[in-house]
Amino acid sequence: MASFDVLHGPWIPVERNDGGVCELGIIDLLARAHELNSLRCESPLENYAVMRLLAAFVMDAYQWKSPEGRKALFRAGRFDKEVLEKYVELCLAEGASFDLFDKKRPFMQVAYDPQLDKEKKPVSVLVHSLPSGNNHVHFDHRMAGCEYLTAAEALRALCAAYVFCTSGTAGPSSVNNTPCIYVLSEGKSLFESLVLSSVSKKEIENIPWDEPKIAWRCFDNVMPKKEIASVSLLSAFTWMPRRVTLIPEEPDSTGKIIVKDVYCQPGLNFKGNDLWQDPHVPYRYSQKKNLWSSVKPEVGRVLWRDIGAVTAARVSNPSHRQPLILANRGDVEGTEDSSANVSMMGLLTDNAKYISLFYDTFDVPVVFLSEPELGEFLCSEIETIEKIAEIISNERGYKKLGKETYSQLQSEFFAAMYLVLFSDYIPYLAALDREKENWAVGAMARLNENIKVVMKNIKISADARFGGGARNLRDMVAAGNSFYRECMKELKKRSGDDGKREQKS
Repeated sequence: MASFDVLHGPWIPVERNDGGVCELGIIDLLARAHELNSLRCESPLENYAVMRLLAAFVMDAYQWKSPEGRKALFRAGRFDKEVLEKYVELCLAEGASFDLFDKKRPFMQVAYDPQLDKEKKPVSVLVHSLPSGNNHVHFDHRMAGCEYLTAAEALRALCAAYVFCTSGTAGPSSVNNTPCIYVLSEGKSLFESLVLSSVSKKEIENIPWDEPKIAWRCFDNVMPKKEIASVSLLSAFTWMPRRVTLIPEEPDSTGKIIVKDVYCQPGLNFKGNDLWQDPHVPYRYSQKKNLWSSVKPEVGRVLWRDIGAVTAARVSNPSHRQPLILANRGDVEGTEDSSANVSMMGLLTDNAKYISLFYDTFDVPVVFLSEPELGEFLCSEIETIEKIAEIISNERGYKKLGKETYSQLQSEFFAAMYLVLFSDYIPYLAALDREKENWAVGAMARLNENIKVVMKNIKISADARFGGGARNLRDMVAAGNSFYRECMKELKKRSGDDGKREQKS
């Protein structure tokens, strides 16, 4: 009979301090987390999904009442194996199972029910990190039509399938609706990253902690399309929007277990409520809709353009909400480090269709995570960059050259501004003496000058695309003059607005 112990069986790829890679079970990974650099799954989506599950395991085991509990553990430098073992004993005493193929309670699945589970599907339906369509970046090189997955591969794919689940004919979406951008706070070791990516009861305020309970301690059946009105932190971190049962083949002579088929159909359907706010997700406020919504990936939009959403926001009339794990990072880690390593990832979808993956990491000066004045200022500066980019694509810019060409020009503009921001402007802002009067005026002038340099380069690039002939020459001059004029108008608006913005900050 097939059996796979997720606590001790090797299924999570990790990178050791010496650079080597191995696979560990949950308990062995957590016991050695201080000696490990990071997770090393096939794709960033699986990395994140497994990290989310591990964070849930740790939070349920430690039950921190406040950030001080996380801070004490962070300073201790390693997880307490006794705490972990007592937690496992509690779960088992309640009737939980950590066997991936347990007949009654398979880990992170449902038990097979012949009345509900009638159609077998290929296990490849779980490998959601394989985008459809052409010209997409592939982080996962397994084939979409793979005939089987190992037990370890199937569990990693299952974790990602739950987190990055879309709505459509296949069933309800993940707990955060359409897949959004997720953020992790990275530390110097996997142990630090897990503590920094967790929260305490006090930090989540009005969000229930564990009612409903975490998936392996919850004994409610996952009925197809069952509507759920509210979630807890731990149930949301282990949410099951699909009703899945892995169907293992009998182990071969070496003990290897493979999975070719699964039972998979719609699962839990969270209807949403105003209380739920995911600690790993940035949110943005729409004045037009009077609504907070999670920041989601967009076609052609690289992740750094949303970096403002992970920074600190003012308490009154904020433009965004940074992920809770970043808002409280300083309380746990302390102020020794001048920068924080932040990873962002998301999956762009179209209903049930997977389009492309987004993933990037950034070194963000910690002052941007803790000082609302700087966070809001950076957001407004990125808005200016976005407005200049819009001019490239409209009638006052280079729309006449066609979508393909002006999109290329916009990409060139954003690539240049990325270098400006992260190599010059963001470090400059972090080091700026904000006690000085009119500091914002000087900062905005600095960005203006950088934008002007990039504008000139974009104009040169655009000029080369008009072709020869008198008519093309006239169009080139007219478009270039119009583009430069409109951009300068936008930059001059900032000169009249800088005092107000500094006062607001």
